[in-house]
Amino acid sequence: MDWTRPEHYDLVLNTSNDAWDFYTDFLVAAARHPRVQPTPESVQRIRDLSLAAQVRAALATDPGTQHLNIEVTAQTGCVVLKGIVFSPAVLMTAAALAKRVPGVTSVSCETVATPQGYLGAIM
Repeated sequence: MDWTRPEHYDLVLNTSNDAWDFYTDFLVAAARHPRVQPTPESVQRIRDLSLAAQVRAALATDPGTQHLNIEVTAQTGCVVLKGIVFSPAVLMTAAALAKRVPGVTSVSCETVATPQGYLGAIM
């Protein structure tokens, strides 16, 4: 996504007028509006995204899994690893690492084990 395009945002302020008191008051009032207050669903979504990011970080920092290209999703503590792996041992290592991340209650793997000589695309 092109982060420079204003249509990708809910609110865009032109700050060229240097009216900083207005901008800060405006943003504080907007943040307090009931429409943008967290809901139980939005809080859970943030927790799920955070947990998935923590699992991705654990995989990225371990020498045995740092080169894997695996999609990680989480929902209320249940983590799913999706992708292509070249050996069951690597898959078991990735699952074990994910299980050690605080907040993970279960790990399931939706992966395809592929021989090392595989020349196709890697997910």
